[in-house]
Amino acid sequence: MMSILSCMITLTYASSAMGFFTPQLESEKIEHSISLLNPNPDVINVGNVYAASVRLDGYEIFKVTATDGVKTESSENVLSPPKFARLRAQLVENELKGIVSNHLYGGIFNQGFQKETLTVTVAKRNGITVVIAYDDDKLRERQIVTVTEEDAEFYGYSVPQWAQKLAEIIKNALIRAQQERNVNYIIHQLLWSLIIIAVAIVFSWVILGLQRKLGKQRHLLMVQEPINELVLSPSDLSTIKEELSLAAQQSKFLKVREKQQEYRRKLDWIRLKRRLLQSGQAIIWILASLGILELFPWTRWIFGEFLEKPLIVVILFLGISVTIRLSSICIDRYIQILIEEASICPKIFNGIGVSQRRASRLSTVAEISKDLVFWIFIALGILLALDILEFPIKALLTGAGVLGIAISFVAQSLIKDLINGMQILRQDRYVIGDFIQVQETWGLVEGFSLTVTKIRGPQGRLTTVPNGDIRVVHNLTKEWARIDLYIKISHDADVDLAMKVMQQVAQQMQEDPQWRDCILEPTVLMGVNNLDHTGVEIQYWMKTKATQQWAVGREYRRRLKLAFDEKGIHLGMPQESRLMQNPSGMLKIRDNDIN
Repeated sequence: MMSILSCMITLTYASSAMGFFTPQLESEKIEHSISLLNPNPDVINVGNVYAASVRLDGYEIFKVTATDGVKTESSENVLSPPKFARLRAQLVENELKGIVSNHLYGGIFNQGFQKETLTVTVAKRNGITVVIAYDDDKLRERQIVTVTEEDAEFYGYSVPQWAQKLAEIIKNALIRAQQERNVNYIIHQLLWSLIIIAVAIVFSWVILGLQRKLGKQRHLLMVQEPINELVLSPSDLSTIKEELSLAAQQSKFLKVREKQQEYRRKLDWIRLKRRLLQSGQAIIWILASLGILELFPWTRWIFGEFLEKPLIVVILFLGISVTIRLSSICIDRYIQILIEEASICPKIFNGIGVSQRRASRLSTVAEISKDLVFWIFIALGILLALDILEFPIKALLTGAGVLGIAISFVAQSLIKDLINGMQILRQDRYVIGDFIQVQETWGLVEGFSLTVTKIRGPQGRLTTVPNGDIRVVHNLTKEWARIDLYIKISHDADVDLAMKVMQQVAQQMQEDPQWRDCILEPTVLMGVNNLDHTGVEIQYWMKTKATQQWAVGREYRRRLKLAFDEKGIHLGMPQESRLMQNPSGMLKIRDNDIN
């Protein structure tokens, strides 16, 4: 998408540059074409020559030029070459309009001159070559344009040659303008207007029917939207009571998320089709409106003067909207291919757990990529729109740079969130689907962007944490986990026998088909870790898959309790001793007689 947009920009500027250096002479028919990618500016520049378009009824007839500034009569101000060229073009246009709308012949629907006797020729006035027009009836001689050497050189002619050619062009333009004001021509164009409107209505009705069909498909699909009903039970963060179910909860979340992604891909296709139909409908009515405006000489100029550039901007943003939708679908499709490769060939990615981790990370990258593509295309669209509307982009960018420095001081927290979000993604601290703990917030990562992280915690509570506030994060489900067991037995128990039983129970679990895939490495018995009044503490390590440490630890403790009971090994209990002075002394109680 970026390449296509770059090519469009390159072709636009290349076409403009080629137009500057190869000015084209208008043909006798004075055909008019509209280029949406390269709108003709009013004034163009070739070296030190500026050329302005002379138009009649919306058609460009020829160009007049200017090189040096000219002092005005009312002041000492000097007109710049572009302004002087535009002034010359305006004066010529006024003369042409005056000839066409000559009211001596009776008004708008009658001829402004006699076509049969119209004469447009070259004359000399005070040594200057001019083009004049008159007829043998009521149109008196009118001087239309002065032919300068710059005008002739611009088209590659000598002054006499260009003057003769220009007289012929002007005569054809005046005759065509008179024909377009004929009553029969107006009626003919009105009929064409009705045909254009009818065709636009038919196409619009067909597109509207397709939109309604897609709307029904969208409604049926939205009814089937998979909803993640994952809700964690309340738990104390220091002693997580419901942590044993986290593996099942994470597995459920990832399965539902996979269904949600498939649902979103289908929904994106429907939205893309609807956006294409909406854009097509808008383009149909735009083209119909332009076609009707082009049919009449009194409205043809409206497009060139007022509507051309805004309509180009509208079409540009319609195209960008469709491109954003299409790019999102392409990103999802590409990420889905990578995820399928990881799931089909897990050995390449060092196991199923790692491939699942890779899938979660790719899904996170896809969400961020779509956000980046959206803002990139919006920024490019704004820049292109400003360029089409002829805003001074360089000055605007310079001002935006200064403004950006001021905004950076105000939006420090946002910049901080963006930078930290990129660091989290680059360092792979966590991805969507991980269970993490950030300060006092604990739960499952349900959403991640470059600015915020969404954590679904106890009781279904969704907590949004700015990435800039994340200093230390505890990832409970990344890659692998370890069970650190500290078992205390009583002082009178056989320590060696207890450690042997612990090793045997762990060995039995490793051989059990139900649990052997959850234990990654052979268990490690560290030995006696501590002695105190409660008993003898034995330390034991067991490395498991991520999210499986709680389930494995629960099963191991259950089996160990049964094995200790079978061997008569008692767990440690707090013991208390008291010392008393004069243990041989006796308490004497004296009873008082009551008479």
